[in-house]
Amino acid sequence: MNTSDYIFYIIIIISVLYLFVYIAYSINPGKVDIITLDKSEYLKFVPSRYTLPFRLVNKQNIHNYIHNIKYPIIFKPNICSAHGHDVKLINNKREVYNYLNKAKTKNITMMQNFYNGRYEVAVLYERMPYNKNGKIISIVEKIQKNKTNKWYPLSGVSLKYIQIENLNRPEWITSKFNKIIDKISKNIPDFYVGRYDIKFNNIKDLNNGINFKIVEVNGSGGVDLRTYTNIGSFKKNVYHYRWLLVRFWIGFVNLITFNTINPIKLLSIIILSIYRVNLCNLKF
Repeated sequence: MNTSDYIFYIIIIISVLYLFVYIAYSINPGKVDIITLDKSEYLKFVPSRYTLPFRLVNKQNIHNYIHNIKYPIIFKPNICSAHGHDVKLINNKREVYNYLNKAKTKNITMMQNFYNGRYEVAVLYERMPYNKNGKIISIVEKIQKNKTNKWYPLSGVSLKYIQIENLNRPEWITSKFNKIIDKISKNIPDFYVGRYDIKFNNIKDLNNGINFKIVEVNGSGGVDLRTYTNIGSFKKNVYHYRWLLVRFWIGFVNLITFNTINPIKLLSIIILSIYRVNLCNLKF
């Protein structure tokens, strides 16, 4: 092959890769600025009765809130808390300042009220762009592996602290709860897939769609936690590949119907994503 052939194939490969990235970013395109999308952005669209009060704080503005904090309270990075990374239960003023002094970046710490619910579940939600309504796909209960007095975050998919092997809960998916989650999801601009981390105290209340708190909303990267339960390798593979195919299909449909982001803007998003991975330095 001559030089022009190599250039041609390189252009084809780059174009195909760009198309796949474009589809990936078209899954939840969002009418909010996707560049600024962070842990707090989705929560802003969740009705207050279903979520926990939070503020974004840093070393510069914490003095505005420090005297009104009710302990214990949760501190987490606003853009770097994947897999429960640096999510801490804060018990006093000294711990507040220690946490903020160690923060790697500015203006990214979420201070969120603590809710010690008896149960915590991961709720996977999906809606096809051509359908009016979406639905809950799975509910997986999460419990702390080692029962101690020390609190650990159960968010993310890291299994360091989480026990989920026998905790797939399809029986907790009811029409009432499904309707509430669908309504909440449709209130988030162009939100088609995601996983809600939810705490509650009573299973009957959850089934009726009441008295629960959404701790976190994970977008297209929110995995189906059934793939981490002991259901057998065949079912795990089915759930995993189904998860991938559904997201590819939703992204593709949004792309061909022009319900997506500007292709030029996508380049800036890719650059920002690379910057954030380096900034967060997460260990998965």
